[in-house]
Amino acid sequence: MKIEFFPYVLNLINHFTLSRHTSNFREVVFVKITHNEQFFFGEAAPNHRYNETQAQVIQELNTFNGVLTNDWQKRVKLSSTSCALQNATFNVTETKNNFLKITTKKEAAPTSYTLSIDSKNNLLKRLDLAKDFRILKIKLGNENDLETLKFLRKHTEKPFRIDANEGWTFEKAKFLLQECEKLNVELIEQPLPASQNELTAKLKNYTKIPLAADESLSGNFDLKEISECFDVVNLKCQKFGGILNTQKIAEKSLQLGLKLMVGCMIESSLGIFYASLLSSQASFIDLDGHLLISNDPFAGLLQVEDGKITIANQNQTPNFLEKKAWKH
Repeated sequence: MKIEFFPYVLNLINHFTLSRHTSNFREVVFVKITHNEQFFFGEAAPNHRYNETQAQVIQELNTFNGVLTNDWQKRVKLSSTSCALQNATFNVTETKNNFLKITTKKEAAPTSYTLSIDSKNNLLKRLDLAKDFRILKIKLGNENDLETLKFLRKHTEKPFRIDANEGWTFEKAKFLLQECEKLNVELIEQPLPASQNELTAKLKNYTKIPLAADESLSGNFDLKEISECFDVVNLKCQKFGGILNTQKIAEKSLQLGLKLMVGCMIESSLGIFYASLLSSQASFIDLDGHLLISNDPFAGLLQVEDGKITIANQNQTPNFLEKKAWKH
């Protein structure tokens, strides 16, 4: 199969701040596979938190010299590169049809919409952008966390999901968990650093709110250990190397009694499309990455209906999308 790739910069509509950094853009790489005169696309959205960059993805893809060999999975080391290739080649075989029979048995839950860490005035503007969504995901991890939650609660009755992105200490988490119980918070994601899973397990004694693992699901993580420390796992195709790898982790997680959350990086509609195929199995959906950017080259592939991410046209999938220009 012929392989081409296109580096691209996704521009964020507004600056995006979480506990560890602020950004205005994300660097991704789109992959195009040609097979029997059809085009198949995938997206690599590398994340610095997991020591992956656009330059590294390009370096790996260059080793193929334009031809995707059958042993590509042995040659690729980066999860985001693997994700782009696995998602693109997923369309080529019967794997797709069999996969969809398993994963699309029921309608998906509504997605949350993310509010970045910001000033009060800007949070109100972000809140207005979220008017079509039923659930809010609130980024926290600074000295104003409780003030932010109380301020937002004065302006909306929508359920909150908190994402601290490893930004809390154990003592701060204990305190904020008690406050969250009063503020209609239905989920708290990665309160402590990934290196502190044992302390996270102890936090479960201080709250009835489910705790979700995100950054803890990196490297050579032990899913059984995760199940003892968390209630929910946030599944991201970019972290696990593609849709098929992610589905395997989903199945193991359910066997261990964990609930599923399907999440994403900042990605285009292409990357979110593949993640959405996993959504019907999940209790929580967080697939708004494409809604936070201003130059989505696959805009129109997805739509929002009653707060849910759906495919805009069942006959329009990444199999048949060919982008003539990759300017940004």
